[in-house]
Amino acid sequence: MGGRRVAGVGGEGGHSASIPWRCEARGEPFALAGAEGAVAWRSDTLQRPSDQQQQQQQQQQQQQHQYVFLQPCMMVMKVVPAVVQVKRCTGDCSFKPEKCSPKKENITLTTFHVKSFKGEKEGCTEVAELQEHGACECSCSKECGRNEVAGLDTCACDCDEKIKEQCYDRRINGGKSVMWSHQTCSCKCDNVQQCNHNKIWSHDSCSCVCNEEKRCPFGMIWNDEFCRERRDITMPMHHVRSPRGRPTARCSQLWGCVADRCVHCQ
Repeated sequence: MGGRRVAGVGGEGGHSASIPWRCEARGEPFALAGAEGAVAWRSDTLQRPSDQQQQQQQQQQQQQHQYVFLQPCMMVMKVVPAVVQVKRCTGDCSFKPEKCSPKKENITLTTFHVKSFKGEKEGCTEVAELQEHGACECSCSKECGRNEVAGLDTCACDCDEKIKEQCYDRRINGGKSVMWSHQTCSCKCDNVQQCNHNKIWSHDSCSCVCNEEKRCPFGMIWNDEFCRERRDITMPMHHVRSPRGRPTARCSQLWGCVADRCVHCQ
């Protein structure tokens, strides 16, 4: 069993010497440096290290941890605190492609007030905001694009099979001239045409459609061929009475009444 990798989500507990750390949030030092030569120690919780220890500590942090560099209001000799402790998700996952990462809803901003000194005099106070992780999980770290999903076996982004099936259904059962594109993970039209005035190409219908559909007054209907209104003469005048002065989206009311007399809208 020896070096078997074990995954977990958050929680407390010790770590066996033969089992690597599991996936959870642990405190890690983050350096706040205001200028070259800023000491790496936290005066309120830690004893000040020797110069050699400071140098070793800074070298280790440069290799392992992210730095947040402040822009001090003046040249300073030191920054206090130079190192702060924040929680970061770290550890191993049982499934190799997955990585230990924070759940998005468990990331918070932690504010630190940092004082800078020039000699023995206090210079100015800076504010640093760092992200702090809460609950952790083993997941695929890569963000997939539109119509893509992360594969469970590889953590690679693959086309969504549901979208692919919908595309084939549009072609076979819907009679649309479309073809599935594995490169873009989308349903594309076989041929894209140049549309006339007032029309635009629709990738949903694979045809030219009106760029807008206006609300018609009473007695008028919308003509999709010419993208404009036209009179509707399919119903006799005396068969229809409609509310006065209120158009509808698809011209369902064909006639208007003025002073109790039904008239055709012009």
